[in-house]
Amino acid sequence: MGPLLAVPAALLVAWIAGIAFAPALLTYSPLLLVALAPEGRHLLLAAPLVDPILFVVVVTVRLLAADPFLYLFGARYGDEGVRWMERRSGSVGRFARWLERLFARWWGPIVFLSSGPIVCVLAGASKVRFVPFMVVNVAGSLATAALYMFFADALSEWTGIIRDFVAREVVAFTVVSCVLAGLWAYRSARRAQNAESPSTE
Repeated sequence: MGPLLAVPAALLVAWIAGIAFAPALLTYSPLLLVALAPEGRHLLLAAPLVDPILFVVVVTVRLLAADPFLYLFGARYGDEGVRWMERRSGSVGRFARWLERLFARWWGPIVFLSSGPIVCVLAGASKVRFVPFMVVNVAGSLATAALYMFFADALSEWTGIIRDFVAREVVAFTVVSCVLAGLWAYRSARRAQNAESPSTE
């Protein structure tokens, strides 16, 4: 795996934990939920329960946390690193080659709209300069957090119904969520075993 992916790997573990315990976290600690696993559904459900400024700050930092390390991974391993990330990403990796064809001309909008692992590794492998990459990335993450806050406010009546339902059956939902997250983690680990680490040569 290499030291550059140690932080992203730790954040992935945190994300899986957030997914697994999402019903309980939504009910008892919504800010921790978005800090661990800033999934869209979590953001919409948790935003009305959290101070808006704190929500935007925590979500933005969490969305950005792994990105510098993934960028540096791409810069170090180049195309080999991109191929390795594709193999580990399953179906998402199929879009990497399509993104590569667009990246040279449109890297700014792509990073702004979606700075996922594949995009960050592509940015490093494509020799996009680090500072412009991070500026666009921060702007996109801030916009994402603010947009979810806006939609969460607009949909608060509906999300409130969902939160109340989850709270009433929080134990059952948490058990189911833990089982599903465990199965996903197992499948991902099996796929990772088949993806050889890129050479450091």
